[in-house]
Amino acid sequence: MKKIFLLLSLFLSMAISTLYAASPKEEFRATWLATVWSIDWPKTSATTAANRTAQQKELTDILDKMKAGNMNAVCFQVRGRSDAFYKSSYEPWAAELTGTRGKAPNYDPLQLIIDYAHTKGIEVHAWVNPYRYASSNDTYGKCENDYHYTHPEWLVKCGDITILNPSLPEVRKQICCVIADMVGNYDLDGVIFDDYFYQSGYQNSYDDAQYNAYKEEAGNTAMTRADWRRAQVNLMVREVRDTIK
Repeated sequence: MKKIFLLLSLFLSMAISTLYAASPKEEFRATWLATVWSIDWPKTSATTAANRTAQQKELTDILDKMKAGNMNAVCFQVRGRSDAFYKSSYEPWAAELTGTRGKAPNYDPLQLIIDYAHTKGIEVHAWVNPYRYASSNDTYGKCENDYHYTHPEWLVKCGDITILNPSLPEVRKQICCVIADMVGNYDLDGVIFDDYFYQSGYQNSYDDAQYNAYKEEAGNTAMTRADWRRAQVNLMVREVRDTIK
């Protein structure tokens, strides 16, 4: 009887150890916090000191609700249209903050959310849309660092949507620079991508020069255009990963 009890205890011990080994140290209980088109935030435009304070409170109230809901991470959209909800060295302030693209809100939303979230035990993951530039002709401004003026050759218009050309090495390099600037200046817990694909309706003429140059070099081993386009996205993600590491 004693031997059976010992064997049973050993079995239970092994089972519990296996269960703990298979379980994550911590669950990722997160939400998207969308800023593009002010989907989740901000609802108030920071055009006055009072409105700026209200805008900041909207953000901290969201985090308070997250904490009350036992969440431990937020995916904060910091770059929805080649713009910034932080002090960027490369791109203009997002229009959602003040109503005008390129106009500073006179505070740093990303620093605010990091400081406040971390006091609540909430991680902040920077949510980036790497390629999207504009959703209409009205969503960019006359900013010195706006790609419409500095690098029009990077932009491809697909219907109402304009994106950065994924096949250009210069675009991949710029995305890496943007991410490096972000992770180098802020205590972020992660970086997450959304919409990292070719826009629907993307025509062959948009990347003929790059694809034909690739085919000439690759010869009989050349990928189809569809596979080659997927490879350009994979290459961008890999280069960003290497940049972060």
